Amino acid sequence: SRFSKKFKWAHLDIAGVAWEGGNHKGATGRPVALLTQYLLNQCGKSYQLP
Repeated sequence: SRFSKKFKWAHLDIAGVAWEGGNHKGATGRPVALLTQYLLNQCGKSYQLP
């Protein structure tokens, strides 16, 4: 809240699911679908992501 007095904001702690190690090392993209669906829901859209 000390960085943004004018705007509401949220910190998404997604690091635990954002990256995969081992043989399939790299970004998972998992947080993208979660955030997109949340934003669609907030806008009143009825589309469900696969």
